[in-house]
Amino acid sequence: MRHPALSILILEDRANPVVLSQTTGMAVGEDTFTNRNAIYTDTTGIRTRTGDPTLAGPSASMFKSDGTFEQSFALGSEFSGGVRVARADFNNDGKDDLLVGNGPGVPARVRVYDGNTRALLIALRPFEESFTGGVFVSAGDLNGDLRADLVITPDEGGGPRVRAFSGATFAPFLDFLGIEDPNFRGGARTAVGDITGDSFPDLIVAAGFGGGPRIAGWDASLRTGTALTRHAFPDFYAFEQTLRNGVYVAAGDVNADGIAEVMVGAGPGGAPRVRIFNGRELQVNRQSTLSDFFVGDLANRGGIRVAAKDIDGDFQADLVTGDAPPAGVTVITYAGKNLGLGNTVSIKSFEAFGTGSFADGVFVG
Repeated sequence: MRHPALSILILEDRANPVVLSQTTGMAVGEDTFTNRNAIYTDTTGIRTRTGDPTLAGPSASMFKSDGTFEQSFALGSEFSGGVRVARADFNNDGKDDLLVGNGPGVPARVRVYDGNTRALLIALRPFEESFTGGVFVSAGDLNGDLRADLVITPDEGGGPRVRAFSGATFAPFLDFLGIEDPNFRGGARTAVGDITGDSFPDLIVAAGFGGGPRIAGWDASLRTGTALTRHAFPDFYAFEQTLRNGVYVAAGDVNADGIAEVMVGAGPGGAPRVRIFNGRELQVNRQSTLSDFFVGDLANRGGIRVAAKDIDGDFQADLVTGDAPPAGVTVITYAGKNLGLGNTVSIKSFEAFGTGSFADGVFVG
């Protein structure tokens, strides 16, 4: 049985809040890669923030879970539109590496930095130079080689295209439409988790901004060419079909049955509502919820960001939520073992960047 690595990934919505005037369709929570032969835990988190005290310009900084600073990465002008981050051990040295993708306003750029040496491992241009809508990044072993792979999708203005690159060689091996609608131009958000129960991670894809709250699941064990061809479960709508703000998505095994649950948070424009769908039930086309609740102020209409992590070390996925603008920068953790029983009392809450210091939300992943 695999479980998410113990980590919290905290990201500001904007690497340069002066440049961007709004945040739309921008966040995704995702399972970090866990070696199938051992439970790998790491309490290090990652934050990105404009004006890092040690660097000028866009940067990504790594902190321990108690807020202790570890290291920063200067990213340069190519990331002036924002920074989206994931973490995984791509080079198999036992320490998570840093995966960054840029936000809108500039051509798409993705980089991987060595978590030990800080060296640049790879720099990718995943989409056409004419596309300037930003990208999402996530990580997980989708080709079965026990190494985390890079998963890259476009943000708003792009199609629901999913590209995956080998974490071992950085060669592309997936390139297909994760949402089967070639006319959709709201981008996509992804998560990685074992939905089918075969001990191999699968791919979950959510429609981005402008789309309904549609979720697709793909069995990563069956691939033809550069496309996954078998659904892990039938597509479904996580919230009312009339909503057109997409959905934030994560995946993790909440009820310890060996199958990842699908965790969703409302997209921008929606109330901060979270739903957790039983993964085993999804496989037989039943949308059975283990939890359905609101986080924070019900009047907020920025949605809520979600991630799945084993925070308390019990080998079950816990839920981490992050405020969306204009709610603030609160990060809240809920024990998965409680959520499976309908208990939505949080176990941890903190302000990611200090009380009152920032009101544009945080990414969690």
